[in-house]
Amino acid sequence: MRLTMSTNWDERLYRELAGLPITTYYGKLKEDVVGGGRPSYLLPQVSREEVARQVDLIHQAGAEFNYVLNSACLGNREYQELYQRRLFELLGWLVDIGTDMVSVAVPYLIELIKRRFPALKVSASIFCHIDNLHMARFYEKLGVDEITIIQSLSRQPAILRKYRKALKVDLQVIVNNACLFGCPFRRYHSNINSHSSQCGYEFQNVKIDYPVLNCSSVRLSNPVEIIRSPWVRP
Repeated sequence: MRLTMSTNWDERLYRELAGLPITTYYGKLKEDVVGGGRPSYLLPQVSREEVARQVDLIHQAGAEFNYVLNSACLGNREYQELYQRRLFELLGWLVDIGTDMVSVAVPYLIELIKRRFPALKVSASIFCHIDNLHMARFYEKLGVDEITIIQSLSRQPAILRKYRKALKVDLQVIVNNACLFGCPFRRYHSNINSHSSQCGYEFQNVKIDYPVLNCSSVRLSNPVEIIRSPWVRP
C-alpha cells in the first residue's frame, strides 16, 4: 500500500510521519493562475521560496511532491496567449524546484503539460469524475501517469479490480472523503472551488459555499448520510 498525504507546509510533518508508507505529498500556493480544489481562504499562506525549500525536505524524506493544478474550469482563458505565458511560467518554476507530479482536471491542460513539460508526471484529478473504464482509458491514452477514481467507486473492490486489470497507469482512491453519497452538488462544487483559488478572478474572494452548507444540513437532518458517505472504513 502507498499513501498520498497533503502538506500543511509545516516541516515537522515529514519528520513525524517518517516510517509510514507515504510516497507522495501534495499541496499548492494559496493562489495561482490555474487554481485547485480548495478556495484560497482555506489554504495557508506560503511563498514560492518556502515551497521550494519544502520540496527538498519532501525529497529528503524519500517521497515525491505533487503540485495541485486541478481546477475544473479555467474560464476559457486557457486558449489565450497571455494566460498561456503565465501558465508556462508557473509550470517552468515547478520543474525548476524539482516537482515530480501535477494533479490536473482539464484534458487540454494535460495535453499541454505532457507536450511542453515532459519531466512532470500528471495525475488525473478526482475533478475529472472518472466513473467508467471508457473514460479511464481515454485519460490513459492522453498520457496521464495516475488516475484518481471517482468517490462513488471507492468502496467497490470488485469494480476497482477490473480497473486495475484493464489499465497500466497507477490508480488512486481517496479513502477519507466525507461527501454525500452520489452527491448532487459535486460538479458545481468543483467549479466553485476552482475559481476560488485562481488569482485575478473577479469573484475569487466570495466565501459563500452553497454546496457545503447544503451537505451539512442534509447530514444534520439525516445522520445516516455520515456512514453512507464514500470514506473507506479501516
